[in-house]
Amino acid sequence: MGFLMRFAVRLTLLVRLLVPVLAGEEHGCPVFVLQREESGLVIEQHEVPSGEVKVFTGGSATGVVGVVLPPGPGGSGGLINLDEENLQIVQCDGETVRWQIRDNTGETLIDYPGRSLEDLRQYDIRVSVAGGGGILKAFLITAYREVQDDPGPVQNLLAQAGLPKGENQFVVTTDTYLHAVGAPVYGEFQVELAGHPFAKVKRHDGEEVWFLVDIGAAETLVERSFVPEGLAVKKSHRVEYSGAGRRLLDYAPGGATGTVGGIQGHADLPDFQVGEMHFPNVSVAVIEEMPELFDRPVSGIIGMDLLRRPERLLLRFPPDARGSGTFVLAGPSSERESGSGFLGEVPFSIVSSHLLVSAEVNTTDFYFILDSGAPRVLLDGPSAELAAISTSATPARKLGGLDGNKIDSFEGRIQKLKLGEVGFEAIPCSIAPLKVFASLRGQSQPIGLLGNSFFGRFDRVELDFIERRLRVYGPPDAQITARSEEAR
Repeated sequence: MGFLMRFAVRLTLLVRLLVPVLAGEEHGCPVFVLQREESGLVIEQHEVPSGEVKVFTGGSATGVVGVVLPPGPGGSGGLINLDEENLQIVQCDGETVRWQIRDNTGETLIDYPGRSLEDLRQYDIRVSVAGGGGILKAFLITAYREVQDDPGPVQNLLAQAGLPKGENQFVVTTDTYLHAVGAPVYGEFQVELAGHPFAKVKRHDGEEVWFLVDIGAAETLVERSFVPEGLAVKKSHRVEYSGAGRRLLDYAPGGATGTVGGIQGHADLPDFQVGEMHFPNVSVAVIEEMPELFDRPVSGIIGMDLLRRPERLLLRFPPDARGSGTFVLAGPSSERESGSGFLGEVPFSIVSSHLLVSAEVNTTDFYFILDSGAPRVLLDGPSAELAAISTSATPARKLGGLDGNKIDSFEGRIQKLKLGEVGFEAIPCSIAPLKVFASLRGQSQPIGLLGNSFFGRFDRVELDFIERRLRVYGPPDAQITARSEEAR
């Protein structure tokens, strides 16, 4: 169920940093500033000329909430009070942009490391803003070049503390991830579905072993025994920045039911072979041993660092997620695969390496994580109540993740589920308060997972990473129930 996320929760403007500083060509530096205006929240792009310094005064008088410049990849969250004036100082030397926050007396609060423009342009930055009298707003800065509104949910890394009540208080969360995860790789590989999809991966000694294939996992994970003897496993850390300075923490990614401990580090594999497909030069997270969570021993998890390599990813799953299926890593398509059972499409957002789409459950708007690590549709507990889903009186089963935690799940049934122009009636679902929902719940944003039993209702599911669209195809009887109702 999306067992791995590279993003860790921070309590005050803190970010994991594992990136080199690279040189760029000499020019001015773009700067993105979150601003409150009469029309609402916007992100404005400014230019700081090379060799100059620009100062933005933050506070209610100017409406400047803050500069958007995370120190590195990962997630950060902070509470900003516009009643407290500050100075946001940005310096550009033509290759590197630096950001410093000072209070109104001139005392330095946080001094962030410089970021090279060349490095920044390798990343997308998703900005979520919650609070300020009920404001919920998300933006996407693409490759540090342009900004647009993002259709996905607002993420709040401080959600457990509750939303700020004051009109001038905001929780700002940034989620920074690679714009392209690696050189494109094309081809296809077969999977065996037994609730979860499993693929055969060739080990260094030539033996084939099972891996879970999980579009809900941020990165590929392997057991220690999968790493060739003599190949280094390099210790990984998170880096936090705050007013107290820079601090190294152990690398502990989030999982479906809690934080995953025991990650030994990362290893660089020269080749990773799935079926007949080869992925060159793959960095994998390493764990001592995979827990027994499935109907067979697995040696690891194939994550989105590999599956997001091509322009498009196609999933062909059998009904009920039982039997043989295929993952196809495909190149760009000049036009939709029309004339082949095309039913509809919806945009998706990338949030903490998860792909999220909007859908309707009964009459309630939901956001759903697309997750081949989940056998079926699952709703967050509080969200199921909002959608008036009746549940079983006693737990039906326990759900577990790599973190070792177990969470009770209950059985329910969705009367109507509508995804864009396609929908179904009487969808069985599980209901459980997974930890993976924590940063998205509590903001009138019902949340859930779309798992393999739902994907198996279509001939194929297409994820277009260029246009960020989810498209679904055939069978013809999958047309939305609401259409027949409108025709009556």
